[in-house]
Amino acid sequence: MLSTLLLLLKISTIAILILAALLVFVLLLVLGTPIRYKASGAYHKELKAEGRITWLLHFLSLRCTYDKDLNISFRILGFSLFQTDSRETEELKEKMDIMADQVQYDNQKEDESDREVSEGYQREETSLPEWEEEKPAKEKQENTIKKKKKSSPQKKFSLEKAWKQIQCRVQSLFQKVEEGKAFYERVRGFIENPANQKMFRRAWRMVRHILPRKILGDITFGFEDPATTGKALALLGLAWSWYGDNLKVTPVFDENVLEGELKLQGRVIPGVLLFWGILILMNQEIRRLLLRRGRKMDGGKENGGK
Repeated sequence: MLSTLLLLLKISTIAILILAALLVFVLLLVLGTPIRYKASGAYHKELKAEGRITWLLHFLSLRCTYDKDLNISFRILGFSLFQTDSRETEELKEKMDIMADQVQYDNQKEDESDREVSEGYQREETSLPEWEEEKPAKEKQENTIKKKKKSSPQKKFSLEKAWKQIQCRVQSLFQKVEEGKAFYERVRGFIENPANQKMFRRAWRMVRHILPRKILGDITFGFEDPATTGKALALLGLAWSWYGDNLKVTPVFDENVLEGELKLQGRVIPGVLLFWGILILMNQEIRRLLLRRGRKMDGGKENGGK
């Protein structure tokens, strides 16, 4: 009897250990296998682009191409689960255009009928009775004088109302300025807090991990305003510091120009993102902000429900 119980315990423990090992293996596979992405594009008066995302030796793959039409295909182990063709999109566009034309035709008919009815009402209203047409000119002058007298106090009232509105707007403007100053001080204190500096460094490492590792490009751009071209060039200077001479940029300072070719590739490891995300969430300030946000959302839902 004891031998059978011990044998069952051994089998159950071995099965549990095998299941645990399989779970650990699956977790390591999911978190440790990088998601690779590639993209390339060219713009010479027309846009042509292609992008691909693969995971686990093409076990999952997503491909997008654009050449006057957008085509998307999603595959698992080479078998397509989702795919769009340009013919299908063109047929859908034609059907949508036909439906839109029918709706516009029906709306035009309704508008014409409404116009005919409104014109009939206007004709009935404009046809005045004979006794009103035969009023003497003196009575009309008296009525105009009375209207002017009545309109004078209304003007005074409208001026007072406008003055009050101006005062209210000025007060609201001052309140907004004070709120903006308080928000600026809060943001400045949050950024300058030494406890948050570590969080910013971790977030930057997380972003750097997502950014492409290789870039090859030759871009020519420009704006009519030289100042905007200079600002865009300063922003692209950050990319130069990371990718060096692989990215060539030619600025034009006197006309609107955009041409070039670009290729990039990179990888994202889910485990690394999870690690940095957990470290960021360990920051007390971030947790407080999330708790405040959650309380505000719950309060808004309760008020809306009431």
